[in-house]
Amino acid sequence: VCRLLQFPFLRRDHNCDVSWHAINFHDQADIYGGQVNKYPGAVEAFQKVNLFRWLEFMKSLFPEEYDFFPRTWLLPQQFSEFASEVRTMQEKKCKHKPVFIVKPSEGSQGEGIYLLRDPQHYTGGNGRSHVVQEYLSSVLLLERFKFDLRIYVILKCLDPLEFHICKEGLARFSTIPYEQPNNKNLAETFMHLTNYSLNKKSSDFKISDKEEEGSKRKLTAVLGQLSRLGHDTELLWTRVEQLVAKTLIALVGELKVEMQAAVPAGKPGPTCFHILGFDVLIMKNLTPMLLEVNSNPSLSITEEHETATGGVEYLISAKDEDVKRKLVRDTLILVAPKNKYTRKSNSKKDLQGRVTNDRLPSVFLKAGDRAVESIVMAAEQDEDGGEVTGPPRPLPFDLSLLDSSDEEEEEEESCLKEIFPAVYGELYEEQRIVERLADIFIACLGVKGCLRLGPTMFRLFARKCRLNRKGITNAAIDILYIDMQRRWEYMNPDRTSGLGFLGFVSACYEIARRRFYAPTKQEMLKSLVEFCQANIKL
Repeated sequence: VCRLLQFPFLRRDHNCDVSWHAINFHDQADIYGGQVNKYPGAVEAFQKVNLFRWLEFMKSLFPEEYDFFPRTWLLPQQFSEFASEVRTMQEKKCKHKPVFIVKPSEGSQGEGIYLLRDPQHYTGGNGRSHVVQEYLSSVLLLERFKFDLRIYVILKCLDPLEFHICKEGLARFSTIPYEQPNNKNLAETFMHLTNYSLNKKSSDFKISDKEEEGSKRKLTAVLGQLSRLGHDTELLWTRVEQLVAKTLIALVGELKVEMQAAVPAGKPGPTCFHILGFDVLIMKNLTPMLLEVNSNPSLSITEEHETATGGVEYLISAKDEDVKRKLVRDTLILVAPKNKYTRKSNSKKDLQGRVTNDRLPSVFLKAGDRAVESIVMAAEQDEDGGEVTGPPRPLPFDLSLLDSSDEEEEEEESCLKEIFPAVYGELYEEQRIVERLADIFIACLGVKGCLRLGPTMFRLFARKCRLNRKGITNAAIDILYIDMQRRWEYMNPDRTSGLGFLGFVSACYEIARRRFYAPTKQEMLKSLVEFCQANIKL
């Protein structure tokens, strides 16, 4: 068992080991060390428009590897392309007419999602950005219901890159038996959408403590059911791991840029880790398809129950509790300083539940989230019951409270599995090209803590990389900068000056296409990256 102590104050010379934030990295200011449970920029990086923009870019380089998400258009910017593609698809004679699903980029919990067949039915929605995707109709069903999987992933470190997958998760079911979409059922959200926050409002939503029943089930229970039906669940899980690995490889470059801006090199600051929620849909052929990545997955262990008087009360969900307690416990153990924890303890507790063995290694926690505060908050008192004066000491919190049993047990195997670099590091080394471009981008930023390249720094990039040796003039660099700034203006809602990382990557691709000839797009960009790295001496 790992023992957690609340750290009630922040000073440069007294850093806690873990700061737990509710929403994002900037929930608390003036953190000088330790670890924060959110990466800076992660909320924006995993928004749907940005996520699928990066995945589409990676698909252009590695088409056979990045085939695990639906065809995607970013609206309203790509509306003309979307409408043209729909006309082409409708002209083809096929059994089922194409259907598309529209999702707000910043939406969550099923809010604002709808299905359409005609692009003219796209409503736009007060200037909000949307992704529209080809609706996946050939999905795997269980007991006639559509379902998706919530996969938990811990991004432990960006440099060197390391992330772990949780071997347990949740399956969320729709509440109306599934049928192929048609004009009559197109608006049946309880049939076509699997979002828990939406389906819990259905009168057909089923709550059950039985492992293989209910509208929400544990991941391993569903995999067991599928296995007994003859499906190769080991193959399915391997594909899920690969999907996770390739998705994070596509996004890690942007996260590195955001990290250097929030914690510039040479300045005191924390490191980070992050719990992510991958929503995955399974097709009939056992191909997992990525729906979205939630940067703030719910860690709540309660669910709504209707009372006899028609009201609502919140009770502990046994399934959520079993999954999420172990997830949080093993995540904290994973990131805790190695000289401060042990997975097993022979210590005893006093009547107040406090650990009496002072020799037990401890981890200091600063709780910025109310949910965590409710667990660890306590007032320190002296032996007479009065409040202690002077600098406060950390208060003890036994992480065994995150376990469902009060009895001492044998050491339990972690629910987390390292999949990068342990499993897929060598296999996907070639795909880490965006991460290498991030290193070049950061090296060319004129000011530490900056997120965008101005025209002068873009010229400096060309000079540092000696692109003139490839026949690229300063005038060509200036024109390219202006073109890329205009192209990616919609990804810069704050209208800040300069070229962001996505625009920089697109500019590099254009330079590679013009001057670094190779049989494939991947090889062209790789040649440019190697040329730049050699000249910058990264």
